[in-house]
Amino acid sequence: MREHKAELSKDDPRVPFSKDFKELSKLGKTLADLHLNYENGEKFTPSNGDILLDSREDAYFYVHKMTKSKDGSEIYYNKDIKICGIPKRAYDYVLNQKSAIDWIIERYEITRADKTGNKAKIPNNPNLFKGSRYIYDLLLRVIALSLKSVDLIESISRLDYES
Repeated sequence: MREHKAELSKDDPRVPFSKDFKELSKLGKTLADLHLNYENGEKFTPSNGDILLDSREDAYFYVHKMTKSKDGSEIYYNKDIKICGIPKRAYDYVLNQKSAIDWIIERYEITRADKTGNKAKIPNNPNLFKGSRYIYDLLLRVIALSLKSVDLIESISRLDYES
């Protein structure tokens, strides 16, 4: 807290003005809406398609640990499901030095209780939260959200600001 106060005393907070304020406002609203409503957002459509996936039971989507190919174009969701055709720029949307997609891959895996430091020895199984189909749909939504976010952020950065 002190560091923040010290920084503010050196330099007053400043909001840059833009000649394109209406466009900036519109893009910002779109970006905010995209992020606030991500659970109802559009899903990424893999290049290998998922026509039959809607008819599968929740057990088909059970995830242990997701992995991805070296170039990131494929995510191996489980032994039955591979998501293909992910554009490289989807990984350009970064949160705390890690792409949003990588956050999902890392967080949604079954971990042993001894690995998590859990004294009750209860394993972390994300499939039990809202079902394993939820995790699959969330991953597809985060891929789509990442692509749209990168496009919107690039559009915002192209606008003219007062320096």
